[in-house]
Amino acid sequence: MNRSSIVVAAFAGAAALSFVQFAAAAPTQTRIDYSAAMDRASVVYKDARAKCDSLAGHGKDMCVIEAKAGEKRAKAVAEAQYQGTLKAATASRIADADADLMVAKVAIAKCDALAGPEKEACTSSAKSAYGN
Repeated sequence: MNRSSIVVAAFAGAAALSFVQFAAAAPTQTRIDYSAAMDRASVVYKDARAKCDSLAGHGKDMCVIEAKAGEKRAKAVAEAQYQGTLKAATASRIADADADLMVAKVAIAKCDALAGPEKEACTSSAKSAYGN
């Protein structure tokens, strides 16, 4: 291959790559799909939240927070898929981490009622379960 053929091939590859980037940046969902995903996340949250009403105490708190965390994750994923940008994908990952943190805080709060080695065991168990 001579030098001009290599240059032409490089430019063709760069053009193809830029086309792929623009195609990937386009929204991957229609507005209708996005609205349906957001509505579905709200319905799933309401169903999960309704199941929490039969519980009491810390179990109910955990159930409610896990339902809220699930809704937060689902809505963030729907938003990221609709926008199809790196910024939206990053926001989705941040929302996922925030949801994990919400659940971990409630799990660790349960341990505050305990004392001594039980409290330490409970706290370390909760931290390891939720990655904090």
